[in-house]
Amino acid sequence: MPCASPTETRRSRRSPREAARPSGAGSGPYHARYVRAVTDVSIRDLRNHGGEVVDHVARGEVVRITRSGRPVAELRPLPRPGVTAEALVEEARRLPRMDPDTLRHDIDALIDPTL
Repeated sequence: MPCASPTETRRSRRSPREAARPSGAGSGPYHARYVRAVTDVSIRDLRNHGGEVVDHVARGEVVRITRSGRPVAELRPLPRPGVTAEALVEEARRLPRMDPDTLRHDIDALIDPTL
């Protein structure tokens, strides 16, 4: 195995994208929508790229914090508060009035009425 260059050593700097890449994600592009695995982030990367790690958690990802390669903690998103019935009724009141006959006519004009 060839000797690692100084830029490839363990202490080399990692970009925020590399810091947040899930373990086992390979060398391909990382995209949170497609990778649902737990993301491993070292304590050093958490310190250096904490804002980006928190952004990933805020988008719904689970981040596992490691020390010397061993998991020591997990960051999980907080549950989102549910919508109350009162809030739904208030939102419905803000919607514009709708005439069902006009709506049906508009839909028929867009879609073949024989369907």
